Amino acid sequence: MKRPANSRSGEALERAGLALRMNQPGEAERLASDVLKAERANVLAASLLGQALLAQNRAEEAVSPLEKAARRSGDPSLETLFAIALASSGQDEDALAQLRKTTARRPPFPPAFRELAARLSKRGESEAAIAVLEECLAQTGNIPELQVDLATLYLGRNARAKARAVLTQALAAAPGRPDIVALLARIMLLDGEYAAAADAYRHVRFNVLSNRTFRVTAPGFPRLVPTALADPGLAERIFRVTYTIDVTDTAAVPGHLATIEPALDHLLTGPALDSADQAL
Repeated sequence: MKRPANSRSGEALERAGLALRMNQPGEAERLASDVLKAERANVLAASLLGQALLAQNRAEEAVSPLEKAARRSGDPSLETLFAIALASSGQDEDALAQLRKTTARRPPFPPAFRELAARLSKRGESEAAIAVLEECLAQTGNIPELQVDLATLYLGRNARAKARAVLTQALAAAPGRPDIVALLARIMLLDGEYAAAADAYRHVRFNVLSNRTFRVTAPGFPRLVPTALADPGLAERIFRVTYTIDVTDTAAVPGHLATIEPALDHLLTGPALDSADQAL
């Protein structure tokens, strides 16, 4: 039996989405482009094509399909992606105009607010960026990503009390979230609360690295020497964890660990763990 065209395109777009998640933007571009040739009004295909082009640093090529899809659908996620393509191709003012238009929509679309705040902050307009995030959070309530961004901006203006208040509220809504705890610990250090900061960093490290298993394929991702986990005196001196984890599939897990003191670098060792589930 011949498969209906819309069924075939749906399958192709599922494969395109998977290709993006697996860091294969060229394949995603091919699949999405094929669907668009047959269905010019397919908004999802335009979105996936735009994302694939952006992932290949071809922002100028991404502008046109994303603009058409955004205008056709009025979808805030597509408008935000369109703005990202504009900014990435050097059209900063047009990007800001689009983001301001999208953030004026109701109900609010938080990623648009976050992108607008990031663009404003990059231009040195931190007060405007803070106002954007405050406006969104006033309407939506707790959104950890926005709260961390807002606290970071507050911290950049040395408004530590405001940053702490935002993070404390975020932590109550998302207990143990590593990025919140790590930034809160940084504020504790700045405020001279060294013991509390060390305890918070230790909590972050154990929360991220203990009792968790991931498929690690990124080159150079180090492992901790086991004694670092067992010895609290060492564990509290592991200072920073940077990671990106997609638990929905077996995508790569890029990241790194760093210590406060070069003398502790020997605790970080090991090559990539190729195609094997390992406890970090």
